[in-house]
Amino acid sequence: MRTLNAVLLASAVFLLARPSVAQSRITALPSVALGGAAEDWHVEPWLAADPGDPRRLFAAAITLGPSEHPRQAVVAFASRDGGETWLSSRAVDREDRVFPGGDPGLVVLSDGSVILSTGSSDGTVRVWRSDDGLRYERLPDVPGGAWDRPFLIEAPARGDGGARLLASGKLPARLSFGPELDGRSIDSTDVLGLAVSGDSGRSWDGPRLVIPDPHYHLINSVGSPVVAANGALLRPYFAFPASGLRDGLVIGDLWLDGTRTSAPARVGERKVWANRGNLRLAMMGLAVGGLAVDRSDGPHRGRLYACWLTLRDSRYQVVLARSDDHGTTWSEPSVVNDDASAAHHANPGLAVSSSGTVGVLWNDRRVRPDSPCFETRFAASLDGGATFLPSVTLSMEAACPPPGADDPARPFRFLNGGDTQGLVGLRGDAFMAVWVGAGEGAGKPWAVRASRLTVER
Repeated sequence: MRTLNAVLLASAVFLLARPSVAQSRITALPSVALGGAAEDWHVEPWLAADPGDPRRLFAAAITLGPSEHPRQAVVAFASRDGGETWLSSRAVDREDRVFPGGDPGLVVLSDGSVILSTGSSDGTVRVWRSDDGLRYERLPDVPGGAWDRPFLIEAPARGDGGARLLASGKLPARLSFGPELDGRSIDSTDVLGLAVSGDSGRSWDGPRLVIPDPHYHLINSVGSPVVAANGALLRPYFAFPASGLRDGLVIGDLWLDGTRTSAPARVGERKVWANRGNLRLAMMGLAVGGLAVDRSDGPHRGRLYACWLTLRDSRYQVVLARSDDHGTTWSEPSVVNDDASAAHHANPGLAVSSSGTVGVLWNDRRVRPDSPCFETRFAASLDGGATFLPSVTLSMEAACPPPGADDPARPFRFLNGGDTQGLVGLRGDAFMAVWVGAGEGAGKPWAVRASRLTVER
């Protein structure tokens, strides 16, 4: 009996000490504007943090210029105080504070330097380097010619070699695999590319090409890569089968040396309306797949998460899947957005904090389900992605596209807000989000804003 009492007492102490998920909540600090011209429209934000100093944050986004004078460039920003204040960046060889191109990417290298990349209409990937994120010097372009939505990542040192900078994305190609299905030839129109730099972007090798499964004729929306806990480089991409417009989110497992490739692992299904059926809805549902790894010392250390957008119950919803074997097998996807409306959500972003808390950011239309206007919402999970706390909105008001942008025949390319979100996990249960919200000028052009988020246990 004495032993039983001791066990019951110990269990009671454990339950009292254990944080209650029911009492946990998300706190969002008031957002701050990063800058940029008030009359410009901003989309597709991206964010990077210095792992050695979380006060050093670096952001970028596409700027489209005034709606009556459209142009496309990239603006970049840096914060030295954890996101409370931001300064605009510039290239040392340019007078203005914009970088040519679009599709921005940022990565903080192990030596503390910052690499910024931008894509261009002809597929050229331009690269810049900075020590402080404020003044960038131009580096050689990534070879390959016609990249689509490239991302940069640093691969940790392996063996006697040092860390390497990798550029990953999609490249156009037309490959014929012969009569594979029903006696007809199958053609593929894309391949995955990987370029490697061993000197922080000052020179490049590659690109090395990954040939797709012949049963898929189109690779679309290549996402940002991550390095898994076992050292493998993983890249998410959507592949559309030759047999019809249904696709799975497929993980290409590339080893860090770039010479060995394992079979892609299917994570889950993504459904999207065909452009011919409803171009407006298709544009609202554009998004790339997101990956994140739990690098904490918690119970889910090494767990891999994938987040994407798919049609469920006839509307676009945000879903999440989990893998505990470095991406070989995956859980059934679960819905993250916590509404029962008829709204089409868009553009999810994913990150994991140092404590193992999972955060998801997306553009949400529950307030106005019949409108392309959206608010940005954030949800967090304390149990490894099994359940999520009630989401919170970061927006003071809805962000609405420019007049005429919702034309069903020729909708605004960025009805979803872009293909990326800016979200990084910080120390403890904190996150930093960089997102697109309504601005303050006439017509409310979309502005880049930053919010610090904390999960209170």
